[in-house]
Amino acid sequence: MSIEWNSWNYSMNKFLVAWLRIFDSADQKFHNFYLNLHRNYSIDIMILQFGVLFAFLTIGEFLVNLTGIPIPSSIIGMVLLCASLKLGIVKLGWVERLSGFLVHNLGFFFVPAGIGLMNCLGIIADQWIPIVFATVMSTFIIIAVTGWVHQLVRSASSKLTHKFTKEAE
Repeated sequence: MSIEWNSWNYSMNKFLVAWLRIFDSADQKFHNFYLNLHRNYSIDIMILQFGVLFAFLTIGEFLVNLTGIPIPSSIIGMVLLCASLKLGIVKLGWVERLSGFLVHNLGFFFVPAGIGLMNCLGIIADQWIPIVFATVMSTFIIIAVTGWVHQLVRSASSKLTHKFTKEAE
């Protein structure tokens, strides 16, 4: 009986050692994942970066309520953030990690809109001709306006370049 017990005990020891190696490997992988997550997306830094983004969103909301501009406050906030970054008021490091995280996970933000569209499939089926017409027309209008604005900016830029080169001579 002791031979059977020793054989079983030896087999169990090998089994337990194998399982401990698997769990240790999984624990090490989780630990590495946690360290990389903490290193790349440190929670305290991300909270501060959220604060910067929400401050600009709040400023945009304040400007919309103050002036009554028919532009979404988020757009105004992002334009102000872009201008602040360009002017050096806000440093890129203040928002870089959070922005990278949000852009990397951008697809998740379209899930509610997709679910909303699925809830309105009956309306879309009834009104598909006006929807397609509006989509095609707005695409052509956007292309035309973009080309027109590009030509205006390019001609104004070339006039300024010629003006400055003549003054330099």
